[in-house]
Amino acid sequence: MAQKKQTSMTFWEHIEELRKRVIIASLFVIVGAVAGYILYPYFVHIMQVSLGEELFAFQISEGFIVRLKIAVAIGLFVSLPVVIFELVLFIFPALKKNEKKILLALLIAAYILFLGGMAFAFNSVLPMSIQFLKSPEFNPDKVGRMIRIDEFLNFYTTFLLGFGLCFEFPVVILLLMKFNIASFRFFMKNFKYIVIVIFVLSALITPPDIISQLMMALPMLVLYVLTLAVAKLTGLAKKTEGP
Repeated sequence: MAQKKQTSMTFWEHIEELRKRVIIASLFVIVGAVAGYILYPYFVHIMQVSLGEELFAFQISEGFIVRLKIAVAIGLFVSLPVVIFELVLFIFPALKKNEKKILLALLIAAYILFLGGMAFAFNSVLPMSIQFLKSPEFNPDKVGRMIRIDEFLNFYTTFLLGFGLCFEFPVVILLLMKFNIASFRFFMKNFKYIVIVIFVLSALITPPDIISQLMMALPMLVLYVLTLAVAKLTGLAKKTEGP
């Protein structure tokens, strides 16, 4: 009788596998960062178009620091699919067939929602927020405005990342249900409290203007309702037990 093939890995084999995955992901981050460093003028142009004004550097080293920040940000963003793919390859052998399907579906959904949130913010919310903050009501004619490039970059990236991360809300809810941390009944029973949390979170993440806050809170509410509907239709609501 042929011996059964050994498929288990030792601790050090797992460490070696993890090291390989981290190296591959890191190489893609570096390549993306190099591309971001090269595309720095183009990215600054996009920010200036969004702002509609000239940006200024207040320190001699500010341009260099901002270029490095943009390079790292673009490197992480561009390499994100590879990082996720390497993570999946590392943990897949330990999962059952059904768990693999669920994890893959959630990762794909999370990535699409993240990109969708950033695209929604860039195309719809960010322009309105900038115009609102530049309103003559807050900036009279005799008050000059010199916007620092480093500060605007922080505003810009925080704004886009905030929307991207908040659009992960449905994935978080489904994971909480899947692992019985919180049940469908819990989310239905505490609906009004979660609505309050959504608006508070929106106020904390977005700039201090009501337009940005509403434009973040309302899509999150829609996603919340749709997620509960998906849980109900797929039968996940019946399978969950919790508080």
